[in-house]
Amino acid sequence: MPGAQPGVSAGGLMETGSTSRLRAAVVVGHPHPQYGGTMHTKVVYQSAKALARIGCAVLRFNFRGTGASAGSFDGGDGERDDFRAALDFMHDEHGDIPLWVAGMSFGAWVALAVGVEDPRVSVLLGLSTPVAGTTSSLWLVATSRSSSSTGSETRSVR
Repeated sequence: MPGAQPGVSAGGLMETGSTSRLRAAVVVGHPHPQYGGTMHTKVVYQSAKALARIGCAVLRFNFRGTGASAGSFDGGDGERDDFRAALDFMHDEHGDIPLWVAGMSFGAWVALAVGVEDPRVSVLLGLSTPVAGTTSSLWLVATSRSSSSTGSETRSVR
């Protein structure tokens, strides 16, 4: 997979659901690389498998300086560039289906930061998303398809 900078590549793995029609193309970011996070982190691995099972094409990759990916940790700036490059790659591969972004911890912070700025992205999924220093107001959004929910499919709690 091409990296964010010309001539630099990032290591990644793509998984595709077994259905004939893909539901979405998803890029998944991993936890903080300076604390042991990689694309092989258990939650990232299991999340990718679950997304593939529901019919998604899933790309998980290592941020710069992690595993076989070139470069060195850049405090989040370069990692956002890496995520954008991965998103561009998935769009080039699967441009006819919705793009989703996902991540765990640091990877969720990166995924959501990139995803909210990219009009191609239709779903944001953050697991253990760090929020300290990112917002003065925290919103919890609960969704349900169940008819036995509170009467509304989506509730915002502040």
